[in-house]
Amino acid sequence: MCKVLLADDEYLERAALKIIFHEEMKDMTVVGEASNGIRAVELCEAHDPDLIFMDIKMPGMDGLEATEIIKNRDKEKVVIILTAYDNFGYAQKALKAGADDYILKPARPADIVEAVRKHQNRFNTGRSTRKLETGELIHQIHMEDYRDAKEELKSVVKQLIETYGKDLELLKQNAQLIVKRMLEVSEIKGLNRLPQQRGGDGMVEAVTPYNVSEKLFMVLDQVFSEIIQRKTADERNTIQTVLNYIEKKFEKGITLEEAADHVHLSPHYLSRLFKKEMHINFIDYVVRRKMDRAKELLESTGLPVINIAMLLSYEEPNYFSRVFKKVTGMTPSEYRERAEKEDHLQKKRNGHIPNAKWYI
Repeated sequence: MCKVLLADDEYLERAALKIIFHEEMKDMTVVGEASNGIRAVELCEAHDPDLIFMDIKMPGMDGLEATEIIKNRDKEKVVIILTAYDNFGYAQKALKAGADDYILKPARPADIVEAVRKHQNRFNTGRSTRKLETGELIHQIHMEDYRDAKEELKSVVKQLIETYGKDLELLKQNAQLIVKRMLEVSEIKGLNRLPQQRGGDGMVEAVTPYNVSEKLFMVLDQVFSEIIQRKTADERNTIQTVLNYIEKKFEKGITLEEAADHVHLSPHYLSRLFKKEMHINFIDYVVRRKMDRAKELLESTGLPVINIAMLLSYEEPNYFSRVFKKVTGMTPSEYRERAEKEDHLQKKRNGHIPNAKWYI
């Protein structure tokens, strides 16, 4: 059974192609549909299709760029370009990108069938030689699922050894291909490449059936180390954004839901992330900032406690006083009295105790 991927931003075009395959080519099965080039590349890695029908004009990454990426990774895949533009320049660009054929829209069913049959022997032959199924491994790296990626790599390594274990040169070549694909997906995700990883050659030198697993898992671990480091950095940036938001809003009152909406996260996720990074839950942190501000106002102003409570969005002064005592161990009045005494003693030590208009 030949696997087919359809890439076209128009749903009706994809639906029409599926009907043609269903009615005219029973030996074909559509394994994926993409509405843009980026998704086409991802589905190509995940499902390893034999044949791709690719529209040129799609949002984001267009069909020509997607074709070039796909063909650079696997020249055996057959890519047939579909376009509504009857322009020789487009045909040249498509062939330069690596496309195997070029069909004008609207295409008749007979045109589609003819194009597929013309290349069928080629992708059938190519499929028989492509033993390693790395699509699911690449998909799990895309999904940043370390556990499932490790399980998939175990399966790939087993296939690798069973297929090429008696031919060290082919074993090395295919190990390099696996490394290259893992590094390519990490690059697509914007992760850093280590210098010795470029191309994958240095990671599989002197490879044998006994050490190939260790070498490939070393690359997978490095890829996920980058993913973890990036996530940690992203999480810290998110928390800093939340802290800045709290600093602007805490006096007037701020809820977890408002902060979560500000950074486009769910309240539940932000709550867990905040506790993980700050070692205090969100509500307690906001209360602590309010009480810190209350202490500043009690020390530096003569504002009545009721006014300070209102400034900090406490409608009930008594409740404010209870919260303040719970945090500091004193009532607001007791805290102010102690602060005034400490200030008086400090001035006395420095010789600045006022006596009428003079200081002695």
